[in-house]
Amino acid sequence: MNSGKNTREYKDLKSHFKKLLDSKKKAKAYKENEKEKAGYISVLKSLLKDNFKHEDETLSFDELQEKYEEEIKQADLEWWVFGKIASTEGQNYPIFMAHAEEIGYKRGLRGEEQRENQLFQSMAKSESEHTVIINTSNPQKILDYLRKSVIWNS
Repeated sequence: MNSGKNTREYKDLKSHFKKLLDSKKKAKAYKENEKEKAGYISVLKSLLKDNFKHEDETLSFDELQEKYEEEIKQADLEWWVFGKIASTEGQNYPIFMAHAEEIGYKRGLRGEEQRENQLFQSMAKSESEHTVIINTSNPQKILDYLRKSVIWNS
């Protein structure tokens, strides 16, 4: 399948989703009607794919926005296009995908610079020993989401 076509489809979908959110924010006396809600749910399902739960269709606009806030943030171009291509190739099962912009440091000409670590959180026991912290109840880092979303065989 053509990834360029999927990229355009994602950008159109994301743009449509943003317009729906903006129109709701601008309307001071917003009154939710079933047609608008159905349109929002349709776009949300297309954006989130298998991450949208069918039983959530009864939630209000605000409840949906709150519940899926993190998933909406994570539904980026690479994840969406990869999922679209994989599903057309017969690989229709959930895949955890993440990418980190920051990994805790940046090495440059003047040495190492401390940066945010989007991969995992750790706590120093001593100068040379660290403990990795995994928070599956309120995931913040990639490792937290990985441990929460992947079913591990024992």
